[in-house]
Amino acid sequence: MTMRAGAWFVALCAVGSLSACSQFAPHARNESTDPDQRLAQLVERLEAARAQGPRNDAIADEQTAFLDAGLVRSDIARFTLEYPRHIEGLWLNARLAYEAGEPENAVSYLDRVLTQDVDHAEAAVLRGRIALEQGNAQFARKLLERHVDRSPDHAELREAYAAALFYVGDPDGARRELDTAERLGAPAWRVLYHRGLIAEKSGEIDLAKQLYAASVAAAADSPAAQRLRAL
Repeated sequence: MTMRAGAWFVALCAVGSLSACSQFAPHARNESTDPDQRLAQLVERLEAARAQGPRNDAIADEQTAFLDAGLVRSDIARFTLEYPRHIEGLWLNARLAYEAGEPENAVSYLDRVLTQDVDHAEAAVLRGRIALEQGNAQFARKLLERHVDRSPDHAELREAYAAALFYVGDPDGARRELDTAERLGAPAWRVLYHRGLIAEKSGEIDLAKQLYAASVAAAADSPAAQRLRAL
């Protein structure tokens, strides 16, 4: 039974909440010369644009202008041209590019992040994910192995490394990394789902069903529900 890399990573939140990016700076409305504040303002605008929807016109009775998420994203890209070494700006652009279905663009930003901050575990997770989705499992394994050595207590990094081991044909290593991720606090439903994928790939269908069912019991919206129905 063939599985794409996306089956594993569908449960990982590599592209996290944009609001998390704005926690490092005040949400000032004025144009600031401080890059952290500038980026926080851009994140606010992007969140507002997404909340309003894709239209870019006005509500006649309120004269409230709609924001265009695409234009705000262009402003975020220009921010990185102005501040090419701003790690959070590069990381945000990488996530937005991946979210928009532009993996090569995302890789370009991620490589710049990792060049400047070799310990950026979240960037390593997303870089590994893209490599797996592009069929380059050996590259993903080597990359994630290096970052696990640097940040051995990072649960999501361990999960990503487990995925790489799984796709290079090392299910025992993948199980071992999932055990470690669980001890480090990875969500139980997600670990159960990934263990189910390993069991399914190994032909242990009854075990896979049990693991998927346990994942769904732990979190009703677990993607394990789809695989359980398929089995």
